[in-house]
Amino acid sequence: MSQSTDRRDEITRGAYITGTLGLINNYYKRAQSAKRKHQMLKLLIAFGSVVIPVFVNLPGLGLAVIQWGTTLIGITVAIAVVAESVFNFREQWATYGSIPLFIDKEYHFYIHRVRDYANLDDGMAFKLFVEHIEAELSNQHIALLEKQVRPKVNES
Repeated sequence: MSQSTDRRDEITRGAYITGTLGLINNYYKRAQSAKRKHQMLKLLIAFGSVVIPVFVNLPGLGLAVIQWGTTLIGITVAIAVVAESVFNFREQWATYGSIPLFIDKEYHFYIHRVRDYANLDDGMAFKLFVEHIEAELSNQHIALLEKQVRPKVNES
């Protein structure tokens, strides 16, 4: 192999590793965003569910105020429930949170040549690293899509 081919391989490895490590921050931000959205919707649902009976039983409110207030709160809760089931923020949080952990773990296995990377030359170790990362990214994205498309089954 020529020296220029080795240099190109080194640049390609460096670019892939830099890009892959850059994904950690990207997926971490996605996970944090999905977590915030999930928690806000859950809080809104819980708060709305508790407020309606309190609102109905408050003395001194007119019938029209109670009817409009409970209707608006009920609609808001219903929209939050639908938003959570449509956008699956909980699943996004779990998926996007697990990807950076996997990339970081796999990177350290690769760098320190442990587990699957033990006793492999640089070229084979890098090839295996790319295969592991790309397979995991693909699997996680497919799993997330399946969760978003598959109808929810009531768990009893």
